[in-house]
Amino acid sequence: MWTPATFLHTTEVAPSDRGLAVRGARDDVAMTSPDRTIAHVALGQHGIFTTAQAEAAGFSAAQIRSRVESGQWERRMRGVLALAGVAPTALQRAAAAHLSRPGSALSHQTAAAVLGLVDVAHHRPTITVPPGGSGRSPLARVHRLVLPPDDLTRVGGLAVTTPARTLVDCATEVGARRLRAIVDRAMHERRSTVARIQQALGSAHHLTRQQRDAVLDAIDVWRPDLRPGSPAEARLLRQIDEWGLPAPQRQLVIRNGAGAIIARVDAGWDDRRLALEYDGAEWHGPSQWAHDERRHALLMQLGWRVLRVAAPDLKPGSDLRHRITAAYLAIVPIAS
Repeated sequence: MWTPATFLHTTEVAPSDRGLAVRGARDDVAMTSPDRTIAHVALGQHGIFTTAQAEAAGFSAAQIRSRVESGQWERRMRGVLALAGVAPTALQRAAAAHLSRPGSALSHQTAAAVLGLVDVAHHRPTITVPPGGSGRSPLARVHRLVLPPDDLTRVGGLAVTTPARTLVDCATEVGARRLRAIVDRAMHERRSTVARIQQALGSAHHLTRQQRDAVLDAIDVWRPDLRPGSPAEARLLRQIDEWGLPAPQRQLVIRNGAGAIIARVDAGWDDRRLALEYDGAEWHGPSQWAHDERRHALLMQLGWRVLRVAAPDLKPGSDLRHRITAAYLAIVPIAS
């Protein structure tokens, strides 16, 4: 497994990678121009390169064989090589799996890890290859699917499915709750949009109806123009829907009798003057406490009740459902 932090920014050569480049060249063998070229290529691909890339750098078949036999390079599989000293991590296995299959792309949860949408990925990488190719690989799980050009991007020289297509493909591997968490992260970080996910869903004919519904359900909370402020707010809105309560208005603007704007709350029911505020650390930290209290006092003067929700309230076993439901049912709707 690897973290997205180790996968991203792959066009930069980390100090440890520079050390691998030195170890890759034996002290008693001067690095030639082709050696330097292939070292640069390999370090952009996490220490992995192909026989074809070595040949393009200027190596003959005999020179390639000589470097493998001398220990400068290591053969990972037919056609796939590595600089000596590069540890066989999941990161490098993903690169090797992709490079071993021309026309392939890293996809599904492997792509999610590459793109930073999940913190860890499966030990065995996943690639997608065009139909007609072999569905077997000693290095990866293989899907045979048509990937439209719009569904592909590149990270550090490796072909990877776009965030939108990755979210759609993950629906075939993870449950609804896990999928919603990945979607929320992507949407909150503005890595994708509802429109792009819908477009990717339209070309993903391999999904079952249940999997398609799971994707649509995951993006539904992000569909309106007034999007949630965080993944936690998205989970709160989903829970309210699951409890059977009417959907609250999002980013609800509250005005006084003169029509002046007093506050904008995360969600609420205007007809019951019941507001919900998610106290996330990003927007409601200590520097905001005094302002929040003043605003809360103004809302109370106008007859509003404000329920504050924090991260622990969204965990199983909390009394959030009881608090919100009881408050909603206890307030008589205001006639419009």
